[in-house]
Amino acid sequence: MKTLALLLSTAALTACAATPPPPPPPFVDERVAAGPGYDAAEARASAEADVRAAFGETAWREIAAAPSAIVVRQGVSLPRMIQQPDGSWEPEGPRVNAAIRTAQGWIGWPGGVRSLLSPETGRELDRLLTIPSLWSEPAFPGGSCTDWAGLTSVIRHRGREQINTHVCGAAGVSGQIAQIVLGSRIVDWAAVPPANLPAGITLMRFPEQIEQYFRYSSALHDPANLVVTTPVEWEGIWRRLVARQGNPPPQPAVDFSREMLLVAAMGGQPSGGYAIHIDRVLNNETFLEVLVTRTSPGPRCGATAAITNPVDIVRAPISMKPVRWSVRDVETVCP
Repeated sequence: MKTLALLLSTAALTACAATPPPPPPPFVDERVAAGPGYDAAEARASAEADVRAAFGETAWREIAAAPSAIVVRQGVSLPRMIQQPDGSWEPEGPRVNAAIRTAQGWIGWPGGVRSLLSPETGRELDRLLTIPSLWSEPAFPGGSCTDWAGLTSVIRHRGREQINTHVCGAAGVSGQIAQIVLGSRIVDWAAVPPANLPAGITLMRFPEQIEQYFRYSSALHDPANLVVTTPVEWEGIWRRLVARQGNPPPQPAVDFSREMLLVAAMGGQPSGGYAIHIDRVLNNETFLEVLVTRTSPGPRCGATAAITNPVDIVRAPISMKPVRWSVRDVETVCP
């Protein structure tokens, strides 16, 4: 009997060991309320807590003390599961960023690294903050869409504060500000007054929801400056851009009878804190000149311990002129 009991016990243990553990429950971010129960104070607390956790205490103290500061948090509707260094899996967290106005200009934290925003970006933030309707926009405009992830912005400027959460795409002045701060740059040049446009041709970018898939984690491992003018070329580039993503979005449509794509790839980098940005395209008499800035973290800058492959893409009106690339390298100075 003892032998039989031992065999039964061993079989039971073997069966239990062979049964895989149940999958984790789906991640649900409930911190951004929706509908009639929307709580602006709760939305603000969530945004500020996530920025604080992402950038650390030193950065948060600077953000909290700035007279003009903007905090942005975008939830993820269907978060991907990300494998951690210890082998465990955690849901993808919200995307966050912040911007503050200093004596040197507007400062942001693209990729988690404190950086000076471009003068054009700073001027556009200054302009938007002076629009009176910003301060009377509803905190929760609502909508009929089914994506309740929410894009929350907390805007402080000259003693005033405005909290907004958009659930059906960014709208209004607060939505424009949120998109700029989230990407640390102007996304839609068409919204910028003609007098504030930089010299050169008009550039357009893909929506932030598309750019996030390749801005820092593409599969373009070598430095490259590319001019894409055909659908076949674009299909090949797109596959390489999102090859590291488990569930990439569909390839964005481009009308190559009217537009071309300019692609600047920085190549593989040993950590976070690296970025590449196409600043503008000058329309010279006989050629186009693409101005590119490559940014690397300084020795005192903290950065994520992950290999990155930064890429930037702009859409430009098609041109038969040859394209020249002018690249400058800058190093982020951290206190």
